[in-house]
Amino acid sequence: MTVCVSANYLDVNSSYPVLDPRRVAGPLPHNYGYAFAKDGVVVTVERRPGPSSCQMEIVLASAPGLNKKGILAWNFHQNWYVDSIGNRGGDKTSMVIQKAGAPGQACGTGADTVVLGSWEVGLLGWQAHYYFPPQDFWDFWGGCKVTFMWFTDQAGSGKWGSQAPPPTYPMVQMPDNTLMRRALSTGEDFFVVVGGAAFPIHDGELGFSSADPSIIPFTPMPSTPADGTLVQQWGSMEVHVIYGGHAFFIRDPLQIFTLGFDWSRVRAIPFRGLFQLPDMPFDGTLLREQTTAPVRLEGPRHDNLLHPAGGEDPDVYLVDDQKLRHVTSTTAMEKNCLPWRHVRTVPEGSLADLEPGPDLGP
Repeated sequence: MTVCVSANYLDVNSSYPVLDPRRVAGPLPHNYGYAFAKDGVVVTVERRPGPSSCQMEIVLASAPGLNKKGILAWNFHQNWYVDSIGNRGGDKTSMVIQKAGAPGQACGTGADTVVLGSWEVGLLGWQAHYYFPPQDFWDFWGGCKVTFMWFTDQAGSGKWGSQAPPPTYPMVQMPDNTLMRRALSTGEDFFVVVGGAAFPIHDGELGFSSADPSIIPFTPMPSTPADGTLVQQWGSMEVHVIYGGHAFFIRDPLQIFTLGFDWSRVRAIPFRGLFQLPDMPFDGTLLREQTTAPVRLEGPRHDNLLHPAGGEDPDVYLVDDQKLRHVTSTTAMEKNCLPWRHVRTVPEGSLADLEPGPDLGP
């Protein structure tokens, strides 16, 4: 939440969690189904062009027969809305909002979040129903186009935001090592699921047999795993970590620990599985290299525990328009509303092969 926030007159029970696209397999756009207390809404999140995450495009759509729905761009400093969209015929159905408290902006302008609601019959008038916590709202969906497709107001979950369980990450359709079969006129294709992505697999790979009774019918899946997935190709000792859909080689096995992982998280994928991953991470991916070599802590109490030598943060880079741009300063991070919580650390030297772009200043 920004420093401009002074109060919150919205009911905290109406606050629903924001889903982090970076922890979901596959590139944007993503569709998320929200079962609000009284309503069902599909939220589609897709990336807008440009490096800044200080703006967001909000679009309202609704199924036939659903009237009087609206979305307010809400500013907590004013405790009032700064813009709105609706579906009452004369309303505009899209708006571009600016993050409240962004550098160079007064506290009374911009939006901290959006409020979903409706115009009720009679004296009730406008009724606010649901909103999202400001920090997550902008950190996760800033820089995106977010479409709210309101498809029902008769079949909600009955659970308000305070009763809704928090998201579980990584957010995947099926657990690791699920086997799938896709029947085709020319034969049968088989897949194994790792990190929420489907990898083609053949008899003999990873001990796989097409006669395995656990194989289930094929379900369309992304081709790239969620952030933080560790993979090892069949027949190879090399381990890679996936960020922004791209595989980063972990040259030293000890770095698995200094990067915050352990060997239990490494998943085997079929031979040539890395070839289906992109040469560049997805736009919006924030990266920095682990610039110091791991140092072994000696002694019986430490065994193989490791820590990085030194303590200074290395440079941060942003993937924008499929180019790697150096974010030159903390000021540049703040000016573009780039969240530090999304900066991913990769092994030293991992960024050398990515195509460079212009610096992101000042």
